[in-house]
Amino acid sequence: MSPHAFRLVRLIPALALAVGLYALPQTASAASAVLAKDGTLYEVFSTTYGVVVGGAAGPYANLPVLALRTTPSGGTPTLQIVEGSLDGDVEGSESIEFEEETRTVFLVFTKQQSLYRGVTVALLQYGIWSAQQLFPTPGYTLAMNPKMVLTRQRYLDTAAFDPAAWTEKWRSIVSVVWWEEGALSQAKYAVLFVEDGALNRNFIASYNLNDLAGTSGWTPTAGLSPSTYRFPAVQRDFVGDGGVLVSFANLATSRQMVGSIWFATAPIAGPGIGGPIANSRHRPIFRTMGDGSLPGDGARQAASLGTIISPSGTSTFWWIEGPTMKVLPGAAAKDATPLSMSLRPDFSADKAVAVIREMAEKE
Repeated sequence: MSPHAFRLVRLIPALALAVGLYALPQTASAASAVLAKDGTLYEVFSTTYGVVVGGAAGPYANLPVLALRTTPSGGTPTLQIVEGSLDGDVEGSESIEFEEETRTVFLVFTKQQSLYRGVTVALLQYGIWSAQQLFPTPGYTLAMNPKMVLTRQRYLDTAAFDPAAWTEKWRSIVSVVWWEEGALSQAKYAVLFVEDGALNRNFIASYNLNDLAGTSGWTPTAGLSPSTYRFPAVQRDFVGDGGVLVSFANLATSRQMVGSIWFATAPIAGPGIGGPIANSRHRPIFRTMGDGSLPGDGARQAASLGTIISPSGTSTFWWIEGPTMKVLPGAAAKDATPLSMSLRPDFSADKAVAVIREMAEKE
């Protein structure tokens, strides 16, 4: 991938990297927290500069930032500012993943800059931050609702001692989906690879999911509620091997599509005597698994739509309205009434989602 296909976000001044003790009560949603195998809890949430650095904040105390809270098992939490969030821009929709082999924290969030909103991925590895913006569609676009998962894959690479030989390796694959409003309203997919203990910056790319599915075209939104199409989903594939499942609204076909995305474990052979196709193991391979109706009128009131994908390629949608969890199977008619479950102190939203997942995965 050309180095011009993405731009590095400017380095934050040293003051932005200051780490302070946990000072004020803050909360992080389930999608914004991850637990490492050693018991360390990582959480990302919106807060202010003053909360993180305390009295040193001065006139910038109320500047909105994203913070990472790190809590070792049985230890004391610490806070630090997320790279790329200490500025006048507005960040949101944050989520987090943790890569065990390199002990890297991955954060994804949207970043509003004047009339443009993009998706940024920030990394914390060996105590050093870096961040970059995922490649958007050219022009003024608004990115929203990014989701991220991390998978592992065994693959083959050329051996250092003999370019004609192969050696077996493991890599981590970070998959990100989000919705983009612009000349076209469509779901996007981006992928990052952690290989040989480091992020491979040569192969970071973004794709239109409509194009990957082979069903691109004009994407009209007239008569549709934004809540029924602006929330693409991604989850780990049930078969493993580094793949993911995606569910997204394809407005070119007015259908909810489910597909699997995976990557070759070795370079694909090229034509004639050309040898392996360069970089082929970094290119997504898409297979359509399911095709259904958009969530429809039942989800018009959803402020945020969650999706669970079954092994057979069907989508089940859920959202919260006040004290109630709403559920809409993907096969439901456009005018179907959502199922309802009352949330209680002993039946939380997390428990409700677990029950929905168990039901959906039986499809």
